[in-house]
Amino acid sequence: MDIIFYLNWLIVLVAIILIFLFKPLKLKKTVYPIFFIFLLVTFFCYIYSFIGAKILIINLLGALWTFTAFGLVLIHSSLHLGKKKTIIFFIIALTFGLVSELMSVKYGYLGRYYYNPELTPFFFGLVPVMSVISWATIIYIAFAVSNLILKVSGIQKPDIKGNKLHCLVLLILLSSISGFVAVNLDMLLDPVVVANHGWFWIDGGPYFGIPISNFVGWFVVTFTATFVYRLYESFKSKKDGSLTKSSLFTTLSIIVLYVMYFLIYGISAFQMGNQEYILIGAATTGPFILIMLLFTLIDFSGKR
Repeated sequence: MDIIFYLNWLIVLVAIILIFLFKPLKLKKTVYPIFFIFLLVTFFCYIYSFIGAKILIINLLGALWTFTAFGLVLIHSSLHLGKKKTIIFFIIALTFGLVSELMSVKYGYLGRYYYNPELTPFFFGLVPVMSVISWATIIYIAFAVSNLILKVSGIQKPDIKGNKLHCLVLLILLSSISGFVAVNLDMLLDPVVVANHGWFWIDGGPYFGIPISNFVGWFVVTFTATFVYRLYESFKSKKDGSLTKSSLFTTLSIIVLYVMYFLIYGISAFQMGNQEYILIGAATTGPFILIMLLFTLIDFSGKR
């Protein structure tokens, strides 16, 4: 497991180096597509491993998927937010993800639960590093979804220097969309991971043994993290060395990443014989996937 841990962090380090080594246009046209192809490789290896593959290289590459996804969103963010804002965004996302998990495991903030000890390494012996990385990735995907909706609607980003009431309402609406994107994914993610003994709920709850407070927590954490970042951004210049024009590929790649999460946990649910999880996951994530595809089509067809 040690070699997998170091390889995972090496991938993240490579992504960070690439962000600072290449100019945005070069990142967009060459580096980002290559990184995305590697993500696809790790994804299919992950799926293949999950359904019973015993090939060492396949299992090794599959174990890199979560951190590769994190590396991808780091590069994607640098293209659309710029380097400085990317650093700010992920400091916020990682901090909120880590603190919420620590508060939950230790004090029952999202309900009383604990992680499987096999999910090493841990932060402070309580929260797996991989869980915090997953939090940051999902928060960014949720943020990107609300950004796509904002862009296609033709509304300017929240600006505190303008109408403050309009800015506040827009901040709340956009952050709420992000919150629901994350919650809808967790409607599938949580019961699958609990059934696979990734973590254990002490008191249980009405949703496949999961308390409702868990989903409230997912909304609150994602809402707050994106709200804090957007509030920061509303005080700053909209330009930060980023690419001002999105490409079809970078937009679709985030949608594909969201679909990957659904497929990973959907396939896991199918293998366990819990098709009801797949039905719920499709009903919750499906509308957002279709909305993202529709808005992408509108955006790049030139029809506003």
